[in-house]
Amino acid sequence: MKNKRKIKSIVMIIISAYLFTGCWNYREINNLSVVAGIAIDRNELDGKYEVTIEIVNIKKGKDISNNSEYVTLCGDSLFDIIRNMISVSSRRLYFSHAKIVIISKELAKDGLSKAIDWYIRDAETRTDIYLLISKEKTAKEVLMTKRNENMIVSFDLAKVIQNEKNVSTAPKVDLWDFLDILKQKEANTSLPLIFIDKSGEKEVPRIEGMAVIKDDKLVGMIDGDIAKYILFTTDEIKTGILVLGRKSSEPISFEIFKNRTKVKYKFDEDKMKVQVFTDTIVSIAEYQTQQPFNTSEEKEVIEKQLANMLEESIYNSINMIQKEYKSDIFGFGITLHKNYPKLWKELSDNWEYNFENLEVEVISKVQIKNSATTSKPIMGD
Repeated sequence: MKNKRKIKSIVMIIISAYLFTGCWNYREINNLSVVAGIAIDRNELDGKYEVTIEIVNIKKGKDISNNSEYVTLCGDSLFDIIRNMISVSSRRLYFSHAKIVIISKELAKDGLSKAIDWYIRDAETRTDIYLLISKEKTAKEVLMTKRNENMIVSFDLAKVIQNEKNVSTAPKVDLWDFLDILKQKEANTSLPLIFIDKSGEKEVPRIEGMAVIKDDKLVGMIDGDIAKYILFTTDEIKTGILVLGRKSSEPISFEIFKNRTKVKYKFDEDKMKVQVFTDTIVSIAEYQTQQPFNTSEEKEVIEKQLANMLEESIYNSINMIQKEYKSDIFGFGITLHKNYPKLWKELSDNWEYNFENLEVEVISKVQIKNSATTSKPIMGD
């Protein structure tokens, strides 16, 4: 009995020794270049790939500060470029902390999967990285545009994407989500657009708008206002701003507190109609009109006006995607495949045509929760 206990104890000690010896793939951080972000372009001169990476540069001393530096290299394949960058940076690249991949619009028109294949297959990369399309001539120039010197652009942009829900003018898509869509032949998707905003004192990268992706390729770009109503359709609106009478001299601005969108499929005499129902709770954030809203009846008038505006804007956005891009970025095909497999079997062979001619109805409901700190027009009687 004692011998058995001794044997068990020895076995436990041996197992513990293996478990607590540390990380098997431990590497000194000083021997690595920590990559924050990646920009992928097509070189104009020879048509080869051009990759730019942002590397975290930690300065030690009395005051520790972080900033970044850049490395750019061209080559025939992306993996070949990444490995050859060791000869430039003098250290092996470490991608586990990378936050964004920016792809140029020209490269995206040729196909996105080619540009990200190397990243997906690499054992040291992560698929929770954000994917963006550059509206500028190159992706490199966006990645290298800094608000100030002591900043890491990629980390800053990742925070912007995470807080994008406050304005809701661009989708939030990571590489994992994009790969999941690519696997479903009945679906297409959209990606956020990034560009250089030159309206202020300093040029800064700005995320706004939507890149329409069809069959893995960029087919169009739409601005933030239209993108917002597409996000309504896909139930991705959590908060943001709505403006009633945007083109008038007396607009009313509303802050979105809550929104819920439901998509239903109605069948009547062998015809199918997609119905989009939105239920939105808002508050009045800015009131530049003299239209009264003191009574419940007057408030209902404004609610109806905003609901009508939402219905028209959402419908026009869906119709534009149907007619101009013929790209089912709304996921109608995915829902049909899942819930109505027999019908999908009939429609799937010619889904582009069926999607383009799909009848859509939008029904919006709006409730004004409050009007901030006052319930009357400032210049009212």
